Amino acid sequence: MTQRVLIEWANQKGYRVGFAEISLLDVVKDKLERLRAKAEFAPGFFEANLGFFKYLEESSIKSPRALLIVAIPRSACILNFELERGSVETTLPPTYVEYRPLFENVRVELKNNVLGKNVRIETLQAPLKSLAAYIGLVSYGRNNITYIPEFGSYFQLAGYILDVPLIGVASEMQLVQKLSLCSSCRACIRACPMGAITEDRFLIHAERCYTLYSESQQPIPASIEPPSPDCLIGCLRCQETCPANKGLLRREKAGISFTKEETVALLDDRDIQDRHLNESIYSKFRTLALTESVPILRRNFRRVFDIISKNKVKE
Repeated sequence: MTQRVLIEWANQKGYRVGFAEISLLDVVKDKLERLRAKAEFAPGFFEANLGFFKYLEESSIKSPRALLIVAIPRSACILNFELERGSVETTLPPTYVEYRPLFENVRVELKNNVLGKNVRIETLQAPLKSLAAYIGLVSYGRNNITYIPEFGSYFQLAGYILDVPLIGVASEMQLVQKLSLCSSCRACIRACPMGAITEDRFLIHAERCYTLYSESQQPIPASIEPPSPDCLIGCLRCQETCPANKGLLRREKAGISFTKEETVALLDDRDIQDRHLNESIYSKFRTLALTESVPILRRNFRRVFDIISKNKVKE
């Protein structure tokens, strides 16, 4: 199989693809281990946030031959919450909605419509940003988010292993590319409310990033406020201010609106006792493939709503 078939498929879909030999997994794994050995990560950060990568450990493909990385453009999704005094809108940044289902949807399409049913393809659980950077599909920004010129940073990477070689895959790895803008621009450093992006190194202090707090099941320290009343999870501050993203963020209505009763229940920090109300709320999050994150989203919504309320009082 040649690259051309996959590139044509990606172009038709509005995606981008990159390819590599399977040995790139060892290169990326070794790089992360070196950073860990040099104590570039905060204590405990690697184990908690990077230790889940499986690489080929659980693959049922006995002799994997190639890596395939797919970049899919994504939009931010707007959710609506109704209250007595009006509605409140919050944003789910790109990649949160239907994050996991997208991996499987792309895998199935590749197998059925592109690769052929005789080709085995499995989803890859590995550092996809690093893999994509090594093969030249993306460039790293100072904020450690990756970029593609026509997408900016608003895309989702999906990785796969194949049991067939891809003709035309280069055996040599590229130097990891960095955005040329970053050599003179300091917009993300100034924008980050947590001081996670610093002048002294290109690798961010991820343990300070608000996104990490907002995604964690652990309590968020009271001293740390959401950087924006807009985002229900994560933080778009460094991305929205980045010149490489200018005009590229798309916001779309998710088509999900929570009633006044549902919003009040979400704002309450107690378990929802009403079975029908609970099911109604979960069904809406199920549509977004976010049911496992409901406790986290409820906590975040309470914090975001507090800021919105304070701002309205000031007005």
